[in-house]
Amino acid sequence: MTITTNIMNNLEAFINGGCERVVNHPQYQVWLNMPPVKRWSVLTGVLLAVTALFFGLLYLIFGKIVVIGFLPVF
Repeated sequence: MTITTNIMNNLEAFINGGCERVVNHPQYQVWLNMPPVKRWSVLTGVLLAVTALFFGLLYLIFGKIVVIGFLPVF
């Protein structure tokens, strides 16, 4: 067995094991049982909260010029 084949087999086993742990986790099962609208609403809320925290930290550390630089221009 070559080194590359061995690395790929180990990587595949690691990814499959991680996926199996996630799918069997009780919180993931709760997430799957949510209605799709509620699931996407929760995900959107979490992403908005993380974005607000990120921009708030940028503002505190660097000032408003850096935050303006990260905002998309339409």
